[in-house]
Amino acid sequence: MKKILFLFLLCFQFSALSQELRINAIGIKVSIREIAKVKRALRFQNAFYRKLFGGTVDEEFDVKVFGDYSDFYRYANNCCRLESFTTAFFIEPKKEIVVFKNQEFLRSFSHEISHALTVGKGLHEYVWLDEGLAEVLSSYQMDDLGQVKEEVLFITDSLKIGQKGNRYMTKFLAIDREDWSSLSAVDSYGMAWALVNYLYKDEPELLTEVIRGVLKDLSPTETIAAHYEKGLKVFFRGFRKHYRNQRYTLLKTRQKL
Repeated sequence: MKKILFLFLLCFQFSALSQELRINAIGIKVSIREIAKVKRALRFQNAFYRKLFGGTVDEEFDVKVFGDYSDFYRYANNCCRLESFTTAFFIEPKKEIVVFKNQEFLRSFSHEISHALTVGKGLHEYVWLDEGLAEVLSSYQMDDLGQVKEEVLFITDSLKIGQKGNRYMTKFLAIDREDWSSLSAVDSYGMAWALVNYLYKDEPELLTEVIRGVLKDLSPTETIAAHYEKGLKVFFRGFRKHYRNQRYTLLKTRQKL
């Protein structure tokens, strides 16, 4: 069995956020610049969720970053017995983020930060909302000056939103984890990203209602249907219109992935 090299244990404190991330890099180096980007991602997401939930997440998170996928896979299989390919995941009982350091390392890390910050809020019960929020928030990055930039994650045409009728979309809003796992990445994460991206940009007040509704044991479908006089069909109409008018294309770096 290959010896795993623990290069360093890096711990840094965000006193303003009352949080601590303890990064354990295994067989790889995590640079000071990368740590700074993680710090900014945490700050951005914490600000978003603080407005929704009030206060901050006053907890410590352990982070394991693997440089070799075989080590990552072995750890993932031993701790969680994951049934599908992944490069990052969050272990709620251990409050631990586990990431494989590939080209998408920082975005994957940011995705899992969203899951860590929403533990116990009930979002996990609604997979499209849970994963969609993580995808959308991880697509925004702050630079050194505090300017926020967006990275497009999915191409509009690949989502085929115009081909998905109201019945399909209504079913998707109620999808469970088992059915989710049977979908392709585009049909699962892509559609979840598209829904939350639309809410985040065009219907931010409704997105707030949806998330706060979950805290009150209301499903997203109930909240969205009640928001419009004519129910879900108005929501789906606006959703499709957004993607007819907005043409999303990927950066060249993502096109190569």
